[in-house]
Amino acid sequence: MTPGERTGVGFRMASEARAPSLSTTELEEHLQQRLRLLAVITTSALGLLGALGAYLHRENIRADLARFWTEPPLPGVLLIVAMAAVIPAVALSPRRQFAMGRLRAIEWAGVSLIASFFVANQVASLRDLLAAGITSPMELGIAHGAPWGILILAFAALIPSNAGHAVRRTGAVTAMAFIPDLVTFASTANHVAGWTSLVALKAFVILLMGALAIYGSYRVEQLGQEAALARELGQYLLGRQIGEGGMGNVYLAEHRFLKRPCAVKLIRPEQATDSTALARFEREVQSAASLTHPNTVQIYDYGRSEDGTFYFAMEFLPGQTLDEVVEREGPMAPARAVHILAQLCGALSEAHQMGLVHRDIKPGNVMLCERGGVPDVAKLLDYGLVAAAQSQPIDERITQAGLVIGTPAFMSPEQCMGEPEITPASDIYSLGAVGYFLLSGSPPFQGLNVMQTIALHLTEPARPLREVRPEISADLSIAVAKCLEKEPANRYASVMALARDLETV
Repeated sequence: MTPGERTGVGFRMASEARAPSLSTTELEEHLQQRLRLLAVITTSALGLLGALGAYLHRENIRADLARFWTEPPLPGVLLIVAMAAVIPAVALSPRRQFAMGRLRAIEWAGVSLIASFFVANQVASLRDLLAAGITSPMELGIAHGAPWGILILAFAALIPSNAGHAVRRTGAVTAMAFIPDLVTFASTANHVAGWTSLVALKAFVILLMGALAIYGSYRVEQLGQEAALARELGQYLLGRQIGEGGMGNVYLAEHRFLKRPCAVKLIRPEQATDSTALARFEREVQSAASLTHPNTVQIYDYGRSEDGTFYFAMEFLPGQTLDEVVEREGPMAPARAVHILAQLCGALSEAHQMGLVHRDIKPGNVMLCERGGVPDVAKLLDYGLVAAAQSQPIDERITQAGLVIGTPAFMSPEQCMGEPEITPASDIYSLGAVGYFLLSGSPPFQGLNVMQTIALHLTEPARPLREVRPEISADLSIAVAKCLEKEPANRYASVMALARDLETV
């Protein structure tokens, strides 16, 4: 995902010209479903063929048990391959999620397993031909090329891939297809009549099916992505994905009648049947919709589609997140950073007065955009981790069910400790960490891994900003350091107290 298309609902205007694409999460779900289907098909088909082969060759097998493993179609090997295919069929359960790298590894393992059987079977078949003589090379060439072509087409039809991946997969299968010929004919080719015709026909069949597979795989995947994005939710026409948050994916959309651009966030399919996840998603909408501060993203609508998909529509914010701005321009001038922090203090003040704590304040959750001709308008996004501060009870499962609450580089010590009651002081700490990032170009604490970062939040003081950038005033450095105090009681009593100090700076 490009820098302008990470979390939140805004993105760079230039990116609108890009072709639609599914999110990584959606591609992973799609690939996992297809791999499981292919594993089930492989288990059933090869198991049936193995049993049928054993039955048809039962007399030969009774005479010589070794033929169960060595006589084509190698029924013993077929049954072993069928049993091996049961493993991914069970492991790829919808209850489990796999990363793209692991799914592709499973795909390559499946290709290799089936192709290895074809190699073994055709080596045995060609050795029998050498003994009996090749009497019909053209028919045999087609017969020997067909299984490889079917394998190529099956993966192209069932497994989502782009053109580059389809080329690599087809190339690997094609290379393995000629191993039996090299092994069998290498030392005897000059003495075997008809071998050239056999190999030529086999190559023709494989290359023809391979070309069809590459083009077909590309077109099927392209059309599938376009169809997946051409969806309607209530009054909204969905376009391409523009962001990805903790609870779901965000799409650029348009209201059918008002023709107003907006961003629509959908709950992820794997969470659609989880009542805890739905409660978290609904609370995100209700919390954000109740906030009216101009520096908080505005919620337009909320509902469910006919197929039960949860969604909400919010204002579309062309712009960049703070981490993108700092990545492109470097640390901010103190006056600009203070201007942004003061706006965020206003947005958080409203939330805190309503008894809400954001819990995930970070540069990626703040959009910097132009509104009504005014530049550098900060918009606080993603209340997906919002929680009641004191005024109302919260089901702990909603905020803690298997999740790391917050973003480690910007989490308060009490969040790092996993304390169940998080107060507005936690947001003040995270806001101070964002200020440190804007002024220095890096978070206050950066470990080699998540655990080290958390340990630094708990035990180490942040390096004073004036040591990082001497031109920063002492008052501003002290204000940020006060936000980053380890003990909540030593921080600012409220975000408005911080805002007053920022005004004097």
